[in-house]
Amino acid sequence: MAEEALQGDLLVLVDWGVQKLGDHQIRLFVEILEDRCGSGSTLITSQYPVGSWHQVVGNPVPADAICDRLVHNAYHIELTGESMRKVRAGASDYLSGTDYPGSGDRQLFRESGGRTE
Repeated sequence: MAEEALQGDLLVLVDWGVQKLGDHQIRLFVEILEDRCGSGSTLITSQYPVGSWHQVVGNPVPADAICDRLVHNAYHIELTGESMRKVRAGASDYLSGTDYPGSGDRQLFRESGGRTE
């Protein structure tokens, strides 16, 4: 996997920090970032602000390494406002889990990972 990640012009990581990484995964991620440094772009989406990435990683040494390789040479775009899912569904329907477009009910929404058909 690491070799494939190094070869592309763009590495895309979606929902960084949602799932806790183990020590081996963190080391591999730092190695990938180090090897890609200066040779390709990396796009990361996350629900967590950059300032909380040390907590997400859980270990200050690899967290520093990750931030050094990503944050200091980056374009940082922070989105604000309501979730488009809330806007489209209506805040009360979204929070109650009823009448969400394409999901049927709250349980189906959870099982589909929030995707609507």
